[in-house]
Amino acid sequence: MKMMKLISLCLLLLIISGCSQIVSPGDLLHAPNRTNEEQTLFKAVQPFLPAGYRLTIPASYDQGSAIRLADLDGDGQQELIAFYKKSQLDYEINVLILHQQNGVWEQSDLITHSGLNIDYVGILPVASQKSPYLLLGFAGGGNGLPKELYVYSYSNFKASQVFNRTYDLIAVGDMDGSGLSQIALVPPFENVTNSQTPAEINSQLLLFGSQDGKITKLAARNIDGMINSMQMRRAAANNRNGLFLSIPAGTHSAYTALLVWNHHTLANILTSSGSVSDALAERKPLPLSKPDDSTAPVHMDKVSATEYPTESKDVNRDGITETVLLTIPPGTGNMAPLVVPYISTYYQWDGDRHLTFIQDRFEQWGYDFRIPDRWQGHYRIHLSDDPINPQNEIHFIYPRNGQSSADLLVLRQIPQSDWKKLEEKLKKQKEAYVVLKHISAAMTGTTAQVSVALLPNQSSHLTGEALQQYKQLRLNVSEVLLLAGNTGIIPGKEAQ
Repeated sequence: MKMMKLISLCLLLLIISGCSQIVSPGDLLHAPNRTNEEQTLFKAVQPFLPAGYRLTIPASYDQGSAIRLADLDGDGQQELIAFYKKSQLDYEINVLILHQQNGVWEQSDLITHSGLNIDYVGILPVASQKSPYLLLGFAGGGNGLPKELYVYSYSNFKASQVFNRTYDLIAVGDMDGSGLSQIALVPPFENVTNSQTPAEINSQLLLFGSQDGKITKLAARNIDGMINSMQMRRAAANNRNGLFLSIPAGTHSAYTALLVWNHHTLANILTSSGSVSDALAERKPLPLSKPDDSTAPVHMDKVSATEYPTESKDVNRDGITETVLLTIPPGTGNMAPLVVPYISTYYQWDGDRHLTFIQDRFEQWGYDFRIPDRWQGHYRIHLSDDPINPQNEIHFIYPRNGQSSADLLVLRQIPQSDWKKLEEKLKKQKEAYVVLKHISAAMTGTTAQVSVALLPNQSSHLTGEALQQYKQLRLNVSEVLLLAGNTGIIPGKEAQ
């Protein structure tokens, strides 16, 4: 009876929220960008699928497809793997494995587990570089329902389960430089009450890997706060991988932890013994302490503290993930936290005892704009005077003592219905502009928006040295296109 109630709850959640991961065979077979190879795979797997089946695309999957090829046993021949459900509302997911015999596809095995969708799929060398394991994470479909990870080896046309664990978050990769993959899991939170905040919930992080041919626990670390997200990424130029954790720590308080494998423990890199505020203000390298490999819980440190949880990412696309800190632009320190125009300041670990500044970006309220390096120390941010939506107009200004300030750039969001009128006005006045993106209506009662960058004409009231510096700081349309990082942007008239 308890299981039936759980299934009913999950089905209700699916009906309410929808399931974007489930697609019909026709959707996949007739997609306009489907390659000939993919069409061939779909035709190969169809005879083995039951009537009324629906292919399902795993949520965390590099291929973005419900069918793929992979060599599961290391014999040099690829197996075909397909994910499907017998009907859209089934609380059961099937993983079909086929092999080729004399040029003909034959069924090897069928893995079936309870769940509404597939949360994770990985085909990785956990115990041997010659034959990978198949990692499958199944989700129940709603918050509070645990996810299940199953790990399979494959040989003699048979998949054998070698590991099983419940989890809330998962990340997989080579943490110790051995060439094999380890599995980092955050177990489900137990005995959590509705009155507890994320800061009051302590997390545990477990790292599993192969020892003597078996998957076993290699290390564990407690974390102060509830882990919001976890990524295993390349963390430094020396090809060292790390776990980037984003952790809320209270109201307007959060921090990032970077855990690396260090002497058979998980050590936090982001610790500092002294103040880093001055170095951060000047974007200088931030000094780090010795990695914290103690048995004490990982906790918030001044070098990684932010007002809100942030997501580490490879912002400059060099293959190394950066940690993002939130910095307050000059002149906005007295604003309420909800309206402070925070700058996302990205730092990269040097593999030793420093974080090196990479770039600043303005990433709030739907904007995403890289701050030019030459603006550092020479700009301020002002919001519009609109008391309800001051973020609808962001002014990057050049301030000059003794002279009036001048706009360097204006980011603006306006209703789609008003854009045509403004565009005609800009063209008539020969004002340079760049359309950054079109924003769809998020919900009923909201309107579609257009995000645009306005490039002001040269300021006539600046003189002398101030005017010359202002000219050096100004941007043209090509630079705005590059700094916005979107090749699909629609440019306006080139700035003079």
